[in-house]
Amino acid sequence: MSLAVFLSLIFVRPGTPQSQDPDFDSQVKSPAYTRVHPRMMLDRGHFNLRTAVGQSIDKSFAELFANDGYEVVHNEGRFTVEKLHDVQILVTAVAYGGNTDAMAAKSAFTQDEVELVYAWVERGGSLFLLFDHFPVAAAMETLAKRFGVEVELGLASDEAHSVTPPECPVCFSGWIEYTRDNGLLRRHPITEGRNESERVNRVVTFGGSSLTAPKPDDEFLKLSPSASNVPYQSGAPTDQKVRTAQGAALHLGRGRVVMLADTNVVAAQVVKVARNSMALRSGIGYAGANNRQLVLNIVHWLSGLL
Repeated sequence: MSLAVFLSLIFVRPGTPQSQDPDFDSQVKSPAYTRVHPRMMLDRGHFNLRTAVGQSIDKSFAELFANDGYEVVHNEGRFTVEKLHDVQILVTAVAYGGNTDAMAAKSAFTQDEVELVYAWVERGGSLFLLFDHFPVAAAMETLAKRFGVEVELGLASDEAHSVTPPECPVCFSGWIEYTRDNGLLRRHPITEGRNESERVNRVVTFGGSSLTAPKPDDEFLKLSPSASNVPYQSGAPTDQKVRTAQGAALHLGRGRVVMLADTNVVAAQVVKVARNSMALRSGIGYAGANNRQLVLNIVHWLSGLL
C-alpha cells in the first residue's frame, strides 16, 4: 500500500477533534494508598495545557490518582530544587517550547531544568515523561535524551498490528495493538501488576511517536519490525526512521523513569470522526484494552509498589 493511500485511510489521526470524556469514571475500588499519600506533581509550567490531551491529563489522570491515594499537586513555571523537594513522582506531559506554533517545537526545558531533573531522579525521584509526535517530541527531546532515550519526531504506524475501534467497524484508525500473543507487550513488573487482577494483556496506542531505550529489556511496549515512521506534519523532519518502542521503564541510581511516546494512552478522550460523525473513546477510557490498568501499574511502579 502506498503512503498516500495509507494516510487516506487513517480517519482517526492527529489533528482529529478531541475533547475530555465527560463520562470517564475516575473512581478506584481499592486505592493503593490509604495511610500514606505519595506526592505527585503534574507539570503545568511548560505550556502543557495547550491541547485537549494536556487538559484531559490534568483533569482525568489527576482525578484517577487522587482517588488511588496520591497527593496530587501542580507545578507552575520552571522546575526548581524547592518545588521538587517533597515530590515522589513528577509527571510532565505534552510540554511545548512556547504558546505559538512557531515556538512549539523549541525545547520545553532549559538545560538547567534538564540537569536538575536528572539529578533529582538519580537521588531517588520518579519521572513519568509523556511525549507525542512532532512538535511535542521535539520540545521534550532534550529531557528524554538526558536519560539516554532516543526520540522519533514523526508518527509511529504499523499497518500489520493496527486495530479497528469496536464502535466503528468501518474505520481504519491506525491505532497500534500490543498483546502478549503478538509479542509486542513484553513481560515487566508494569505489565504483570501485583496480582492476576492487575495483569495487562492488551494495550492500544492512538498515534504518537516512538523511542529507543538504552537497554532493549527496558522496553515494555515494543514496536514490531513492520512499524514505520510517517512524517505527516509540516515542519517535522522527513529523514528519520521509526524507533523500537512506544513505552520504556528505566532505573537511574535510586530513581525510576517511565516514558511513553503516545500521551493519548493516559488521557480520557472523546475523538470525533468527521467521516461518519462518530465519537470514539480513547486513552484510559478505551473499553477495548487494559490501558487504565497499565497506567495504574506504571504509577505504582514509579512509587515503589511494584
